[in-house]
Amino acid sequence: MQGTHPHDKPQLEVMVFFPNFVNDTEVAQCTLQTGSFSTGRQVTIQFLMNNLIVYKASAGSGKTHRLTGEYMKLAFAGDFRHILAVTFTNKATAEMKSRIIYVLHRLAAGAESDYLEMLAGHLGTDEQAVRRRAGEILNSILQNYSRFSVGTIDSFFQRIIRGFAREAGLQSAFDLELDNSRVLDRVLDMIIADCAADDELQGWLMDFAESRIREGRSWNFRQELGRLGRQVFSEEFMQMRGEMTGRLSDRSFLGEYMGQLHAVAARYEKKMEEAGRKGLDMIGGRGLEVGDFKYGSSGVAGYFEKIAVKKEYAPGKRVAGVSGVGDWFAKNSPKSEEIGALVEGGLQQVLDEALDLYSNGHPLWVSARHILSSFYTLGILNDIALRVREDAAATNTMLLTEIASLLRGIIGSNEAPFIYEKTGWFYRNYMIDEFQDTSRVQWQNFIPLIIESLGKGQRNILVGDVKQSIYRWRNSDWNILASEVEEAAGRHGCLVETLGYNWRSRRMVTGFNNALFGDAPRLMTDQLGRECAVAGFGETETAALQEQIRNAYAGHAQMVPERADREGGYVQVTFGDNSAGSFREEVLSRLPGMLLDILSRGFDLRDIAILVRNNRDGNEIASMLLEWQASHREGGSSLAFISEEFLLLNESVSVRLLLALIRYIADPSEKLDRAVIINEYCRYLEQAPAGYGNDHLLFGLQDNYLDEGWDRLMPPGFTGGLAELGRLSIYELVEQLISCFGLDRREREIPFLMAFQDAVVDYSRRESGSPAAFAQWWEENGARLAVSSNDNQDAVRIMTIHKSKGLQFRVVVVPFGDWLTDHNTLFDNFLWCRPRVQPFDGLPLVPVRYRSDLAGSIFAADYFSEKMQVFVDNLNLLYVALTRAADELYVHAPLPGEKRIESGDIKSVSDLLYFVLRQKPRGAGSGGMEPVENTGSVKFQGKEPVEIPDSTKVQEQDGGAGMPGQWDTSGAVYSCGSKLTVEPSAKDRPGEALVAERYRVHDVVNKPGLRLAGTPRAASVADSDDPAVLGRLIHDIFADIVVAGDIERAVMKRCFEGRLSSDRAERLSAGIASLIEKSGAASWFDGSWKVMNEASVLLPGGMTRRPDRVMIRDREVVVVDYKSGAGESEQHGAQMRGYIRDIESMGYDRVRGFLWYTGKGKIVEVKTG
Repeated sequence: MQGTHPHDKPQLEVMVFFPNFVNDTEVAQCTLQTGSFSTGRQVTIQFLMNNLIVYKASAGSGKTHRLTGEYMKLAFAGDFRHILAVTFTNKATAEMKSRIIYVLHRLAAGAESDYLEMLAGHLGTDEQAVRRRAGEILNSILQNYSRFSVGTIDSFFQRIIRGFAREAGLQSAFDLELDNSRVLDRVLDMIIADCAADDELQGWLMDFAESRIREGRSWNFRQELGRLGRQVFSEEFMQMRGEMTGRLSDRSFLGEYMGQLHAVAARYEKKMEEAGRKGLDMIGGRGLEVGDFKYGSSGVAGYFEKIAVKKEYAPGKRVAGVSGVGDWFAKNSPKSEEIGALVEGGLQQVLDEALDLYSNGHPLWVSARHILSSFYTLGILNDIALRVREDAAATNTMLLTEIASLLRGIIGSNEAPFIYEKTGWFYRNYMIDEFQDTSRVQWQNFIPLIIESLGKGQRNILVGDVKQSIYRWRNSDWNILASEVEEAAGRHGCLVETLGYNWRSRRMVTGFNNALFGDAPRLMTDQLGRECAVAGFGETETAALQEQIRNAYAGHAQMVPERADREGGYVQVTFGDNSAGSFREEVLSRLPGMLLDILSRGFDLRDIAILVRNNRDGNEIASMLLEWQASHREGGSSLAFISEEFLLLNESVSVRLLLALIRYIADPSEKLDRAVIINEYCRYLEQAPAGYGNDHLLFGLQDNYLDEGWDRLMPPGFTGGLAELGRLSIYELVEQLISCFGLDRREREIPFLMAFQDAVVDYSRRESGSPAAFAQWWEENGARLAVSSNDNQDAVRIMTIHKSKGLQFRVVVVPFGDWLTDHNTLFDNFLWCRPRVQPFDGLPLVPVRYRSDLAGSIFAADYFSEKMQVFVDNLNLLYVALTRAADELYVHAPLPGEKRIESGDIKSVSDLLYFVLRQKPRGAGSGGMEPVENTGSVKFQGKEPVEIPDSTKVQEQDGGAGMPGQWDTSGAVYSCGSKLTVEPSAKDRPGEALVAERYRVHDVVNKPGLRLAGTPRAASVADSDDPAVLGRLIHDIFADIVVAGDIERAVMKRCFEGRLSSDRAERLSAGIASLIEKSGAASWFDGSWKVMNEASVLLPGGMTRRPDRVMIRDREVVVVDYKSGAGESEQHGAQMRGYIRDIESMGYDRVRGFLWYTGKGKIVEVKTG
């Protein structure tokens, strides 16, 4: 309201929001004079458009089709160069780009298109105008493809960061580092190596080692440093690094803080021990023993013993439930009178005091112990973070994980237009796909850009689905999409639209998922409620957490379009033996038969996807199928599969043998490597030494065998040619070893051998090291390498659920539906908590491990919040896995144990599936699932009724298609729908695969000499004895020699390049070593100098000079230029004097120059005077 004077006519402003398209007017205003107000107020109605559109897109809902349509609207009404569309993977980027180009091409070419009518209506024009405009946009994109801004969110942020490289302290051509673990390993090595020069750090680490020894753990704390050290790459740590840096770098403060926490723990332990001993003394003073009391050591009297001696403080139900004297002794106890008198005489009071101490002090004790368990690592977290930055600056690299946080600082302190101006890019419209995977910092980076766009009336699109948020471990935060977007839009308004149809799955598959994910969130909500209640967590706080789970799956149900090709479908859930190992063995034995049945009904191999939770599961499936293929090769059946995740090279016995051989060649004295060679070779030969069964490694370690039997097992070409093998390049060495050990004959191993040699070639392009160097490189990088595959191949896909996101398959098999619904406590998952109780609040944030006892600490709210998030994470994983299927879905899960069934507790997705499905299903075709009668109990497999949570009753699904289904007679297999028989797809059918039956070994030792591009035709020493050619080769070799130990590596590099044959390489290596020694230059190659080979010297006028070798030591500089010709020239001296003057101008006062005539073995010093 405006106007404060009583005679003023106040004006009432009314804002009306409504959705609009891009070409609508930004703001329409009209002023209405109305007589309905006695004061004659003026009413201003302002119409504001909802230009932020949020599409909630469940699985298979046509998200890509809708996104493409939205992009078309923006591009047709404006300029494609001002549209930024981002997603989260390169594959999704490529798909969206190709879809846009394809649609534009069809429109421009006059072909049919789903978008034609929509665009004509949107633009208010005819179809021919749309086609002409499509051709114009297509031509413009192809001519300005670099401005076609459809990419990953990381690539967009990188582009901005490169515009601010100077502000970030980087050179504009910085490299991007994707591997955090490699950086962390390097940084930890530096910290441990350098601690001798830092007394404070050394003392801290020594205390850390001693504390571990006192706790009965290994003194080696490096692994512990690595676990918490990974937190420096998390957004949480990066966000709070500013407020933590000062405290974490002050070790005297940290020492005081740690002392305060130890004091908290010690006071509690002492008081509890005193209470326990007091109770035990009273019992002993009356001539009684703990066994005389009810339940003995597990009862109330035993509690005194636990808190006095064992430091076990939780009272348990038998102790906490004591309400009178009768709870202290058994009914027929002969000592009931003595016990009763003792209890009334003060023992009850001692127990009450102990329970009060527990109630008030235990949360603080648990909290202190949690913080202290990681405190030594926390004490050097700042050192790790600083070293990571120093390492990045030294290598001119930026970690991918740091880009978003760094950009947050830039955007947060600048206006959005300045960002555009600085980077040279200008966008009016933003489209963000997979928005549920956005991290909080990424969203904070986008907010000012989107608000700027909204303020100018521009349209922006967000697309996502909370149910498909499965990347929280990569900092994604589904709460942004669930509850924060509308608030961020503010007065600009936000329109939320749900895409309600499932265009992917058949009716039975969609109906099954509708019903399953209508009930599963309720079960998880109840599970969370029970766990919160047991811990005494607040009811209001519990209800708020439960509401987040419900909201995440609100409106989950999808409709099925009325189309013949979407009818039918089949779902089967099989519950197997839950005993250890039996379930997995059962699944692996059944899987080939299941796949063959699917193929027999007309499906192709490539129609099938096997989805697993983790790499271990995938490796088991891949190994089983490889074995099955090998044993059924003659039968004509094929279960070919592809997987870039699970055909790991280290899983191959041939590769492991080759690596052991390479390590042995690098160091023949290493006994363990010889034992590993025997182990792997025996496995390859599928034979075992007599008397050792399959324990080949133990056999290989026997001294008598290593001394006497080595030559009998090893091929003669190996033991007799070690010296020659050691002089080969890595590629040549591997080829020779494959041939020597006959590794080229086993069909199963061929893909691994080929992939291993690909890795060797890739290594050799960038490195030219010895066998030892390659072995080290493999240790750091080889574990992640796998056999690559062709996506167009007709083969079953094996992939993790995470990798399958965004994909669809006609048939999906989930073989191991048994992952936990909560964190696995075998692994360390850290929570960053903000203490609000003294003395814990001395640090603003502390890391604590996720453990169940946090429920009884001052961090209970953080613990249960994380538990809720993990429940949703694992429910989402199940959702993503089950919604990839179009036609048929198969799930295998272990049957819950009887105790689990009786308790109703849900600890894994197999429990969840069982409790949802083990109800009273209607017969097939009835259209739904009947609720169980409201008795709170149900029979399982003919057993007596057991209590289950009320929420296991299946409710009507809003918009769902029902879930018809039945159990087989065993009660172990649930199914709905009917198996399909389909016509094999002829579309895009791949041709007959070419399968290599043998690895073809090349004779690389005697190969013809090859000439590298850019080298003279006669540049190969293998082809020519021309002194000029030899001189140029030696000159190039010296460019790679820093110390004498580099000679062999530098020579073998030229051998690999084809410029030198293997037999001449050995002679040349010896010749260069002799040349260095006889010329008197040995001291230049002893490692005491800092050496720069072929380093350019930039002159003031922009010119550069490049001496062959510059050596620096203690302000003394030596410059060397190699001359391969026989003749000496004054021109050589003039050139060297120029080098000397250039370096002297850089501030070095002791510079000496030498000409080395390598052909003569003569070194001449050049004077400047």
